[in-house]
Amino acid sequence: MNNQNTRVGRRISSRGAMLGNVGAGLLLATVGCNAFDPEVPQDTSGFRVVIPTDVRTPTSARNKPPAITGGTVLVTRDGSTAVVSDAEQDRMVLVSMAMVKVSGTVALSPGDEPGRLIEDDAGRVHVVLRKSGAVATIDPVSATLVDRRQVCSAPRGLTLSGPDTLTVACADGKLVTMPASGGLPTRVLTLDTDLRDVMVAGNDLVVSRFKSVELLRLGSDGTLLRRDRPTDVMGQRMVPIAGQSPMAGGAEMVAQPFRPVVAWRTLPRKDGSVIVVHQRSVDAEIEIGAPTDATVSSYGGGATCTGISQNGVTVMNANGVSTNLTIGGAPLPVDATLLADDHTLIVAHAGQPDPTVARPFVVFDGEDGVSGSAGGGFGAAVTLSVIDVPSAPVGGVAPAEGTVAQDPGCFGFGGVMLKEPIVAIAANPANPSELVLQTRQPSTIKIVGVNDWQNVDARVVSFDDGSTIDTGFELFHRDSGGGIACASCHPEGAEDGNVWRFSDTGERKTQSLQANLAASAPFHWDGKLPNVDAIMSQVFVARMGGIYQSPERLAVLRDWLFSQTPPTPMRATDDPAVLRGAELFEATGCTDCHTGAGLTNNRNADVGTGEALQVPSLIGIGYRAPFMHDGCAKTLANRFDPNCGGGELHGRVRGITPENVADLVAYLESL
Repeated sequence: MNNQNTRVGRRISSRGAMLGNVGAGLLLATVGCNAFDPEVPQDTSGFRVVIPTDVRTPTSARNKPPAITGGTVLVTRDGSTAVVSDAEQDRMVLVSMAMVKVSGTVALSPGDEPGRLIEDDAGRVHVVLRKSGAVATIDPVSATLVDRRQVCSAPRGLTLSGPDTLTVACADGKLVTMPASGGLPTRVLTLDTDLRDVMVAGNDLVVSRFKSVELLRLGSDGTLLRRDRPTDVMGQRMVPIAGQSPMAGGAEMVAQPFRPVVAWRTLPRKDGSVIVVHQRSVDAEIEIGAPTDATVSSYGGGATCTGISQNGVTVMNANGVSTNLTIGGAPLPVDATLLADDHTLIVAHAGQPDPTVARPFVVFDGEDGVSGSAGGGFGAAVTLSVIDVPSAPVGGVAPAEGTVAQDPGCFGFGGVMLKEPIVAIAANPANPSELVLQTRQPSTIKIVGVNDWQNVDARVVSFDDGSTIDTGFELFHRDSGGGIACASCHPEGAEDGNVWRFSDTGERKTQSLQANLAASAPFHWDGKLPNVDAIMSQVFVARMGGIYQSPERLAVLRDWLFSQTPPTPMRATDDPAVLRGAELFEATGCTDCHTGAGLTNNRNADVGTGEALQVPSLIGIGYRAPFMHDGCAKTLANRFDPNCGGGELHGRVRGITPENVADLVAYLESL
């Protein structure tokens, strides 16, 4: 194996197995030694797994970088300038395409976190400031800040909806329209929460929702015409075969339904249809077995085409009828660009595995104790998928809810393997064969030709001063080894809104990491994991096929996780409904458990679920739909339904009126 300094390992008798087909990188490892492992029988298999420990020296950033969001680069219409949202250093970076160098920077306020951006007809560039609730306007020629306007709590996407009209989609559910040239909003619509991208498609305005992958289609007057969601699809998942040696196969492929989650990027087409680049999560029970040689990593997989989280592309027409694709490559399809031909889609994957890290390896017992081993580093992973997208379906009727489409297969589509993850991508409007790729850790811009991938490093502009390089950020976003990254379930450092089904616990909705995490230990729904070290051992290694991390690397990861902050609250604290809700919150006994700075006592309680689960923090709760451990409450108001929220076992809510519920919801949205 390469990188001998990472091969410090733990030889674990009967701790797991590694799948065959090592050349394809289908490596699965089970849990390491921690206090939560079940009793393990004596080894009779004739092999054992060694799970290495990565002991490379970590790097801890002075300014902790935010999680990857995608959509943070564009090229101006004249092709002269690449404009980059530099979220690490809260600034806009301007790169001269001709000179291949930084031509200017525009400083923003600390904590702004610039995100998606768009150029208007006058050449101004508008960018959403994700954490400060504003839209900034810059002049890319003079490299100056022209304007800054508050729009909503959490702006996410924006588009030109008219010649001098800017429309902004917000995670708090607001859709704000205002003059691009400056001035107050001319229209504010309140839609569903978790809005993401907004675009003009045909004669309509289409808004995507991030976690649910739902598309809201509105008429020019703002009327909601329809809401659609890509269908579930059948997919292939690699699962372990109990009791079988890894060299005898060790796993089998099974067909299971997958549901769409996490709409990373939504793009319009000329015919009024849209393309959604998203993930899919398995909608079948995941068997969680004891860590023995009969049960390898419970999540199975080993690649994005065979794991519990897969990369999907959906083409949907104006009637809600869709065509589905499943694509390979690395996890986290965070961004995409559609070329001028309207069918060549290039997807950027940010979850590339570290090709230098050691992998779990099998040791076989012989007469002398050890007769051989197998293992090695990762193979190369696709970081750019080049896809010839089919035409949208013509006409038709949207399928009924619950429809599961046939397996579309999983294809590579001429993928490109680059050295580092790509976090954003944009085409050059003035030169359709030229792309701009953005990397982070380190922060660079690569100017590349669509037909010249061999020279991808020929024109590179670095704007990284080294202060934001962070091993925790890198660990969080990379493929752990099982075709999945931490950010696959915790996109943007939060959660995917998905409800998983595990054989040992039943339904569990992904928990948010943006909820005062540092003060919420112990972790997981049952509160059995005391710290981040235990999470990494139990989840990253046991379920995701990763390897152990040294204490120093774990400490840097912990610091990065604890630095993630929730979005700005949806409601102002002086809202009259919020003030009434705050009084009700205490009167109904909610503060008995939801107390302190994190609004949790960190204890376990049975609130009608039939089991004692840890009291969750309510920080940022308004953004975390669905609610409850099994996602039974689709809205915060549904939480007060006794059939879901537990009734009198979950606060003194007998006789609560709809008006009371509305005030309580308002208060919760202010947290």
